[in-house]
Amino acid sequence: MSKLLTFSIASDNIEKYIDKLMSTLLDERVLDKIEILIVNDGSKDRTAEIAKSYEEKYPRTVRLIDKENGGHGSTINRGIAEAAGKYFRASVKALRTDSAFASGNAAKIQSRVFRSISVAIELLLSLPLKMYMQSFYPAL
Repeated sequence: MSKLLTFSIASDNIEKYIDKLMSTLLDERVLDKIEILIVNDGSKDRTAEIAKSYEEKYPRTVRLIDKENGGHGSTINRGIAEAAGKYFRASVKALRTDSAFASGNAAKIQSRVFRSISVAIELLLSLPLKMYMQSFYPAL
């Protein structure tokens, strides 16, 4: 089955945050509809190791892409090049920056990112119903 939505996670030393992010994305109800690309941008911590464990546990949903450090833009470009989903959603780099967390903005940043992910997942869950309804009510 082809994927409807690709999430691309720009990963540069995010070992402290990746489990929380992945627990938000790995909603059992939509695993067959989403693809999660963890684009490791030359991390020096355990990011790649943790990502590999998710890839092994969810081989049809999660894929680790290792690359040399090239900056946030290069991770987005690589994610787009590798994406199999019909739609694409890039992660927010600010999710992992230590300065953002140190400044006290962590809760606000996480809330926004997780809310946008939740909305995307809820949209995926509602698509079959919407498509069914459109067969009766084309104006929807």
